[in-house]
Amino acid sequence: MAGEKGKSTLKNAHKHLKNNQILKLDMSNFYPNCTREYIYSFFNKKMQCSPDVSELLCNLLLYNNGLCQGSSPSMVLSFFAYQDMFFEINKIVSERGLIMTTWVDDITISGPDNFNNKR
Repeated sequence: MAGEKGKSTLKNAHKHLKNNQILKLDMSNFYPNCTREYIYSFFNKKMQCSPDVSELLCNLLLYNNGLCQGSSPSMVLSFFAYQDMFFEINKIVSERGLIMTTWVDDITISGPDNFNNKR
């Protein structure tokens, strides 16, 4: 939800309002660990930019080979660069009848009943 017009942390939390069990996860140092490999791959493979354009965009958007925390494009770019990971987690969560939302590097998973958060 982060970065979407009209979305907020309140709207993100609202999706979990009726559930009794909530698991909140926060990925530490998410932006600095958004690696050049994933950002380049996003531009080159998903956006189908040429290798030189993908490289140029990486050079413009990365600092010390990681995304800059607080920069305008970092929030959206980090999601799209790691979209496959977020979708895979959501698939696993959904198969168990749970709800997942993300707010940049914060993942919230909830369900109506107790669930084994180790699984």
